[in-house]
Amino acid sequence: MLRTKPLRIVWLCLFCFVTMTRLIAQTEIDSLRNEVSLARGTEKIDKLFALSKILIRVNLEEAWELTNRGLQVSDSLGYDKGRIKGLLLKASLFIQQRNFDLAYEQLMNAETLSRELDAYLDPVDFKVSLGNVYASKGQYSKALEAYLDALKDVEATGNNVFLATCFQNISLVYQKTGKLDEATTYIHQAIEIYEKEGMQLQIGQAYMNLGTLEYFKQNLGTAIETFKKGVEVFRETDSSPVLALALANLGFMYTNLGRHKEAFECYDESMAIREEINDLAGIGVLFLNRAKSFNARDLKSRAIAEGRKALEYAKTSGHFELKKNTLEFLSEVYEAAGYHNKALESYKVYTQVKDSLAEQANKLKVEELSASFEYEKKERELTASRKSLVNARKEQALSDSRQLVLIVAVVLLLLVIALLVYSYRNFMSKASLEKKYLSEKSRNTELSSDALQKELAIKEANLKDYAERIRQKNDLISDIESKLAEFEKEGSLSIKEGNIRDLALSVERKVVRNITWEEFRLRFDEVHKDFLANLVAQHADLTNNELDVCVLLKINLANKEIAQTLSMTYDSVKKSLQRLYKKLELNSNEELRAYIIRF
Repeated sequence: MLRTKPLRIVWLCLFCFVTMTRLIAQTEIDSLRNEVSLARGTEKIDKLFALSKILIRVNLEEAWELTNRGLQVSDSLGYDKGRIKGLLLKASLFIQQRNFDLAYEQLMNAETLSRELDAYLDPVDFKVSLGNVYASKGQYSKALEAYLDALKDVEATGNNVFLATCFQNISLVYQKTGKLDEATTYIHQAIEIYEKEGMQLQIGQAYMNLGTLEYFKQNLGTAIETFKKGVEVFRETDSSPVLALALANLGFMYTNLGRHKEAFECYDESMAIREEINDLAGIGVLFLNRAKSFNARDLKSRAIAEGRKALEYAKTSGHFELKKNTLEFLSEVYEAAGYHNKALESYKVYTQVKDSLAEQANKLKVEELSASFEYEKKERELTASRKSLVNARKEQALSDSRQLVLIVAVVLLLLVIALLVYSYRNFMSKASLEKKYLSEKSRNTELSSDALQKELAIKEANLKDYAERIRQKNDLISDIESKLAEFEKEGSLSIKEGNIRDLALSVERKVVRNITWEEFRLRFDEVHKDFLANLVAQHADLTNNELDVCVLLKINLANKEIAQTLSMTYDSVKKSLQRLYKKLELNSNEELRAYIIRF
């Protein structure tokens, strides 16, 4: 019983938080509906997803509908950012349905699509959702890591609302892992932000969470005072449903501390509010709490009377969980009071209700599994469709590039034609000038014979000079050829064509080998993430060559294979291994291999 009391307080606080967030969300929903109707294109998609994100807390069915519609429009418009937002929202929807495996799958799909399309993925939304999945599956260390990563991103943006949400998430993880002091520190930070932003409802809920933490830490007086602060905040905000829940929680605290008078004052005030808003299930819960309080004071008849009222409201409201809990309580009280027949009757009905709830849960589980199967089938089809779309876009890009090349080729062809036309016109112009020159020359036949003779003599002298130069050039060429032949006979030319070719092939082989090693390192990093980074962090004195040897040891290559891969001799590899295991403070090659493989 002592263990169940704190759990009941936690669940009541969570119920209060859910109701409060629904009240806050309603005003945002009304505003966003108007914005969606006015928006167009990608802006409309963003508004649809924003509305769906809020509806997750209020109406899952409508949230699903809006998310699917947003994804369809994103696909039709080729809006990559919208596709990724839709996948993140689907993850949140699966979290609400407690289908954490599918939620995780959606998050991974969003991350993969972001890399494939080089599109933006909101890091805060992604990491918070990932943390929620881990937390819901009880993997608190991974959840805390995701929340802390999200906290760094939020601190960089300066968004106080998201910052406070991260603080509350981190506080919840610390609470679950029993680190109550750390949980208290983060919830205080959230309260500071809410007070700075004037977010009264969130302040009230944070006080309720803080009161629960103080109760766990056995600071009972502080817990009561903190719960009171939450109640006062809700009074000031005039939020009747939330105030009723907060009063019920405070009354439950008083009951567990044996302060029944204060507890009943809280129950009565909460009862008045719930009667006013016609919250039948809430009234039934209050009657059950009152019954438990009377039973704790050994007032069996009063406890039975209050329990019967709780049962009536449970039946009227159709709240099966309340009905089950009330019947279980009545069977125990009847038995303690000596009403064995009534105790047996209540227990039988309790068993029937319990079995009915279990049957409903199983039926719901079957429906969820069936829905999950259908969803996975549709998701595979959608993934195939998206891949086809990505391939189509790549083909379109290739087609566009081909068209661009064709256009450039046509332009170059036109330029060549223009140059040819210009050259032809220039040629015709020169021909016309030459014709004119010949005409002028024919008209100069009246030149004196002396002038012609002198001109002929000059031309003959020029021809002789040119002939002499040709001879000298030929002599020079012959001389060079003969000297080259002599050099070749003497062996002065030591670099032969074959040697040059061998040298080129050797260089080529080395280049190819380096490129292959770099590609290998990239593939290695994909398989063994952070191996080299962690190895360097622990052994900073390792050289690059030693790191390469460690990489090949990690994949369990033999010494001979390492030597061939790194273009080293076998003895060089053995010496490298000896240096390595000494640096790592090991005793042998076998210990070195085992250490690297396990690292």
